[in-house]
Amino acid sequence: MSKPTFQRWLNECIVGFVNYSEDDLIRLLFKSDIQSIPHGSNLKQAIETTLNKGSSKLDTDKAILMGFLEEHLTSLTKRLKAFGHTNLAFRNLIKLFQEERGYAYINVVKEYAKKLFGEGIKSSNLGEIVNSLRMFISSCQVTRPLPYSQVIGLYYALNMAFKTSFRINNLQNFTSLLRIVNNEHSKLPSLDNYPKAQQVEFKYYEGRFHIYEQELNQAEECFDFAFRLCDKDSFRNKRLVLRYLIPVRAYKGIFPTQALLVKYKLTDLSEVLTSLKQGNIELFNRTLEANQDKFIKQGIYIMLESLQLLAYRNLFKRTQSILKTTHVKLSSFSTVLAVAGVKSISLLDVECILVNLINKKWIKGYISSSQKTVVFSKVDPFPKITEISD
Repeated sequence: MSKPTFQRWLNECIVGFVNYSEDDLIRLLFKSDIQSIPHGSNLKQAIETTLNKGSSKLDTDKAILMGFLEEHLTSLTKRLKAFGHTNLAFRNLIKLFQEERGYAYINVVKEYAKKLFGEGIKSSNLGEIVNSLRMFISSCQVTRPLPYSQVIGLYYALNMAFKTSFRINNLQNFTSLLRIVNNEHSKLPSLDNYPKAQQVEFKYYEGRFHIYEQELNQAEECFDFAFRLCDKDSFRNKRLVLRYLIPVRAYKGIFPTQALLVKYKLTDLSEVLTSLKQGNIELFNRTLEANQDKFIKQGIYIMLESLQLLAYRNLFKRTQSILKTTHVKLSSFSTVLAVAGVKSISLLDVECILVNLINKKWIKGYISSSQKTVVFSKVDPFPKITEISD
């Protein structure tokens, strides 16, 4: 890391903005340890004096650039208030980005967004970042064609907003943000015009939002897209996508191979899937409980919990197959569930489970309440879930 004097750093930084030199600006803003930064009014005066000397060469608004430099430098000297000054610096940088040739600063803006996110984590202020990122997103909504346009930053900005929203567990702005690009009347460039990494990240977060909304078909499409587009050597990203894609597909009766689970080290999901296929309620509950905190943090716990119904279905299927009859007493299923480790389950609970399975078309048949009996269809009483239409 270089250690320039304050005045040398300031001169070089202004030249970087004059020449739209991203490499120089990134080095100066993020990789320099500046010596003897003035404080307060002395800092403001030093910046103003230096800017006035070269103001004729500046395309950017001098007051905005001055505000950015002042807040950036202050964030370096007032570490306890670093987040507030970094946030203000970022907002001024966005204003520079909005200017006619401001798109040339896109990589500087990206690096500053990362810096702001890091400061937000340190100071527990991530919630305040969302508004600044919305400002970034708004600045990218222009119809000038790529690459000489602020729209070049659109999906990066959206992905940062999504990342922040999931980090603070607040998804209330998600729908409006998705509408920006998923609107059929949008004149903005389509997703495939952007780098693959941004496409994968966007679909990953969009898929997670669809899980939150319990829109599993849309979630599957997003995760499938993201997985297929992942770089073949990107083990971490593929594993991350599979952690969501596998449970979504399991809900439709589609299970991965054991080789895939081993390859991507998804042993916790492997146990869940094994319990589902076997109809092993006790193993399912035990695995879910053992990994509860992790699954909640990943946002898949509720979806995995709802898969318990699939375990019930497979257990009942085995039971009916063993009994070899289309008429099975509710009490028989109650006994089987007790043996399977389900404690304190009443006949009413059993009936409710069966009603849900019938409503979902995972079982063909009906319940005779007067006889307390399930009457299964004589033809394919347990249809393949993959062939059941919504």
